[in-house]
Amino acid sequence: MNRIKNAKKQTVDGILFLQGVFKTDCDKIEDFFHERLLHGNTTTAKYYDKIPLTFTNIDDWPKTTNLLCRNCNRVPKARPWFEPQSIAPISRGYIGKLISSKDLVRKHISHDYCMNVKGVFCTANCVMRYTLTNSKDLSDRLNKIQMLLILHEIFTGRTVTNIEPSPVATEMIQYGGLLSEADYQKKIDDINTTKHSSENFVSSCKAYFSQLALDD
Repeated sequence: MNRIKNAKKQTVDGILFLQGVFKTDCDKIEDFFHERLLHGNTTTAKYYDKIPLTFTNIDDWPKTTNLLCRNCNRVPKARPWFEPQSIAPISRGYIGKLISSKDLVRKHISHDYCMNVKGVFCTANCVMRYTLTNSKDLSDRLNKIQMLLILHEIFTGRTVTNIEPSPVATEMIQYGGLLSEADYQKKIDDINTTKHSSENFVSSCKAYFSQLALDD
């Protein structure tokens, strides 16, 4: 190629002559495009994590992921949540037996049961929003909510009676809304803080009145 660049050029009747340059000095067009295909694209392919199809215990569950939340399209900042589809015993138990959250918490026999997994979510609130939006059948919705409450206890160690749904994702600016991702997360945090404080207040009241009854 350098010989072509440095060659003395001469034009005769509209035909270009390159002194000392021959056909064998020229690259074939096929070789040119082949080289571009091999080395011209420097973009690195991004690889995404794989989430297990079943959940059996929290120790084996991924602590992080680069997958996006199915509800709000954000990357989870901590352990990814999922929407439970079913709960089944692995090695013991009876068909049709109701499995309580007490039987599933980490310190008991959670390794003897598995949950079928659907999706990736950044918070339990986003799971709840997704379930309320996409589960049209009432019994299916209620069943998934109860399983989510059990999963919440396994993940956090706290028993709750309800999980508030996250705000709709379209409230964020990338969908034409007014909230940044930080503001969106703050709304979720405020929901959970308020609910947790309310539950603590109710628990304290119950304990107080129970003690009064015992004193009487």
